[in-house]
Amino acid sequence: MLGQWLSDPDHPAVLTRETWLNEEVLGLLPDTTVTVNNVGWFAANYFMVLEPVAQLGVLPMPLGDGDVKKDAPPSNEDIAAVNVAALTDPAAHAGKVYRPTGPKLLSPNEIAAIMGTALGRRVKYQNISEAMLLKALKVQGFPEAMPTQLRLYAAEYRRGAFAVHAPNTVVSDLTGRRPDDFEAIARRVVATHPDAVRGVAKKLTAMRNFMKILLTAKIDADAIERRRDHVLLKAPTFVADSQGWRAGHDPDAGYMPDRPEPLADGASQVRSVTA
Repeated sequence: MLGQWLSDPDHPAVLTRETWLNEEVLGLLPDTTVTVNNVGWFAANYFMVLEPVAQLGVLPMPLGDGDVKKDAPPSNEDIAAVNVAALTDPAAHAGKVYRPTGPKLLSPNEIAAIMGTALGRRVKYQNISEAMLLKALKVQGFPEAMPTQLRLYAAEYRRGAFAVHAPNTVVSDLTGRRPDDFEAIARRVVATHPDAVRGVAKKLTAMRNFMKILLTAKIDADAIERRRDHVLLKAPTFVADSQGWRAGHDPDAGYMPDRPEPLADGASQVRSVTA
């Protein structure tokens, strides 16, 4: 099944709690094997704001410090390839939990620069507020439920949750090939997405949408969740503060161990989630 790296019963995101519950229920089924693909922050998430990236040269997302490496984004194709590998040989993958990543841990500034390379223009990362993200996605026509959850995943991004055990060798181990790097992913998107086509008219549209974002009233995400009958926990817990999540996502629990990154002095460091 397609799970989620943040899967935990006390997480503030209702979609994450539902994913955790699905995993638990499937695990109780008799004569059934389960393989979980616990994906983190998709590479595709960065392209939700492709219009301002391509037309205005700005990557506006609430991802925190632009210089901190926080994600090794996997492509949709690699995520699917892991699923195919598990489905093709279910006995070999029964009971396994996989977390596919891209080949390199990247910072928001590096993500912006790579998107700029693919677009043939300079792109600068701009750290924005969650409130601004909610308004931007509303102007772009995304369903209202999605932004309420994405703001919580962005909070996990800033806290370093997606840098844990990243990068790893899951994609290459299961598919026999190197995972897509972010530049290859960006070039595919640029070659096929209409928002990547630059022009005067499109730039004017992007500027008009930016003004709409500024003029849009602040969005009450909790009110949206209440209206949709989402259960709001009294004391939700991000994964860095969840002892159960931290124990279950240790390499000894079945996840790929952290890949040390070399330091200048020849030593190595292992990335882990921090509060």
